[in-house]
Amino acid sequence: MPALAIDVLNRLVAHPKLAQTLQLQQIQRLLEFTRRIWPEIVGQTGVVPVVLPPQVVAFLSPVLRLPHDIIALSWLAFSDIAAAFQQDPIEPSLDDEFRLHANDHQIDCHTQYYPNYFVQQASNPAAMREYYNSAVPQFIHVTESSFVERQLCEYFEMQMAVTHSSAEGIARVYNLALGLSSIPNASRLMHQLDGELVLDAFFHNAVLRDKAAQHQVLSVPHHGDQRRRLDAALQERNTRMMGTGQEFWAHACNRCMKLYQGEDGNWYQITAGVHDGVTVRHLACSVHNCTEPLPSQKARFCSTHAHLKDVCYIRDCNSLTQPGFRTCTLESHCAHELGTIERHAAMFQLHNRLQKSGIPHVPKAGSSSASTTKSTVPSPAVAEKSSASASSMVKGKNSRSWTHNEQLFVRCCGVIISRVTFFGSEGVSGVAAFLKATFPPAYPGAIPSYIFYDNNCTFKKFLLSSGDHYFDNVGLPVDVWHFKCKHTERDVFCQFHCNPARFQELIGEDGNWIFNSSAAEQSNAWFGKFQSVVQEMNVLRYNFFLDEMIAIHNRWVVSELARTGQQPHILPANVLRGTHKSPLLS
Repeated sequence: MPALAIDVLNRLVAHPKLAQTLQLQQIQRLLEFTRRIWPEIVGQTGVVPVVLPPQVVAFLSPVLRLPHDIIALSWLAFSDIAAAFQQDPIEPSLDDEFRLHANDHQIDCHTQYYPNYFVQQASNPAAMREYYNSAVPQFIHVTESSFVERQLCEYFEMQMAVTHSSAEGIARVYNLALGLSSIPNASRLMHQLDGELVLDAFFHNAVLRDKAAQHQVLSVPHHGDQRRRLDAALQERNTRMMGTGQEFWAHACNRCMKLYQGEDGNWYQITAGVHDGVTVRHLACSVHNCTEPLPSQKARFCSTHAHLKDVCYIRDCNSLTQPGFRTCTLESHCAHELGTIERHAAMFQLHNRLQKSGIPHVPKAGSSSASTTKSTVPSPAVAEKSSASASSMVKGKNSRSWTHNEQLFVRCCGVIISRVTFFGSEGVSGVAAFLKATFPPAYPGAIPSYIFYDNNCTFKKFLLSSGDHYFDNVGLPVDVWHFKCKHTERDVFCQFHCNPARFQELIGEDGNWIFNSSAAEQSNAWFGKFQSVVQEMNVLRYNFFLDEMIAIHNRWVVSELARTGQQPHILPANVLRGTHKSPLLS
């Protein structure tokens, strides 16, 4: 006897009332009909209920010719079998009967099926698009009127990562070179790319790939702004990437990990990395060091500080603005705002440059004099000086604010293992927090033996003055180039703590440095070119995009390290936790 039949009989024995009432055909029909209305049963939660919804019981009762109490008891006995049968083919012979009774009881699956996902209760403002599985589809349903092939999405991201191409540039190249077709498009689907669609395709493909790597299924809102549809998924990935989230965070290879024989004859492992900042920025709240995202790209303040938009922007002035201006009624403050507006006017700038050059004006055609004449327009520089005399001591910022920069931690082989945004300044307290997040206490085996940083002397003073002992066992040299060019020989503290030549382990037997302390500068040259690409992205897309570019870059770097025999690998968890020595030393 099949195992399923034995299981059913055992359940009937456990429920004598069902054994006396149910026939085998009724049990089979119960399983078949509940499968057809499964979304109606589990609802938005997706959890199998202990008690069937009333409308489902009312539907099943005449179909199975059973009273409501027997239907409820049958569900209690066989619900897990019904759930297990969801993947099996539906018996088509019952279709007509299902439609007949379902219409009488207004039973419907309330589900709309799309190529990549399905939507239950689509009219509900809170409806979600549930993707069928964790695999990335071959053709991604990016917007209502566009499907983009997965390989084309990957082409987009490689264009961005390798050549720093903008979304608009990629769209234009595709339309002119790859997307040409003599076949007219009679459907409502888009037949040309634009920059917004390129970005949407990039983010959809990257999010789906990330979910696949996590063995999770993507779920996004069905309604709302297309540009914000992925926000929750982007935020979840961005949070996961902080500190230790990068794929190659635990990377090691022959270029960033060396073996050193100590005076005691034992061999020791030496690792190194470089910390540095690069000027890639996103829009931020105009309140100094505020990290709250802006409600829109045109806003000057976050939601918490939104009331400040009605306050005069001049420093230390708390008066309300006058209608149509960003300053109060004080004459000097108004003059400052008007002067700012004038200085940004193209005509003002061009006249100013002409006046400073001393080059005469070219007369209009048909004028009485054929020779060039000196400009009779008053010097804008003089005009500015006279008009701004009352506001010469006034200071304020009448424009959007930006973050300070991005901080990277780069292994000496070029693999970028962590990134963070600094908002107000590159303070050493922020550097300490970033390094602690990158190398948390749970992984003492991950922290490098040496951390190169161009401002390590100030960082070391901060650690000593604050009594911070987190980096006591880490060498903090300044990288070679900055030490030679930016640090004075008269600074005894810097010479003692941060001169790389003082650390003999960093010098090989041939007298050369064993680590490339300029790795961050080289990575910065690549990373810094993304400023023009990301400068108008909202903060969620900005962070996701940069992390994705770093991941793509790292994969290429690691492939090159493997190709050149540098033995790239991921350190195992017991080594990172400091409970076992590295395989390189075994």
